[in-house]
Amino acid sequence: MKNLKLTNFEEFKKNYLDENDKIKVFKYFYQYNNCFGLISQEDVQDCQQAEFLEKARTYSAFLSMSCLMLTLDRTLFRRSSFKPTKFLFQYGVLPMMSFQITKNYFCRDVEQTFHDMTEKYQFGVEQYHQGMELMTRAHKANRLGEFLEKGVDFDWSTVENE
Repeated sequence: MKNLKLTNFEEFKKNYLDENDKIKVFKYFYQYNNCFGLISQEDVQDCQQAEFLEKARTYSAFLSMSCLMLTLDRTLFRRSSFKPTKFLFQYGVLPMMSFQITKNYFCRDVEQTFHDMTEKYQFGVEQYHQGMELMTRAHKANRLGEFLEKGVDFDWSTVENE
């Protein structure tokens, strides 16, 4: 693959940065927001609430299907012999299917929350690289743990500039 030389970042963003990459960049800054402090606290709380809602829905679907299968097994099916394939299907495949269906079709508002935040903040590849450079600088100084712990309060004056 030949090395592309683009001088215009907007052209790069339009041609080579698709929607999923923008969301990945936003999630990176969301994950390390205590280090960079670029996302407002209200938006962080909205994202945390959306993640909690997604986990609650998907795990509830998984557990509900498992409980339904157990109830049906004890009341209607009343099987006398153990069949591994039937057991795997009832307690493995069906709960996982309900988990995936819930995640793909009933958690779209969670995806929309992250999409809206991505559009609001418009983080690009350059901000991502700047964030990675800060982490690399802290890592080279053997102070990455301290940087991740203190975040925006980290004292950069004690780290050498290379």
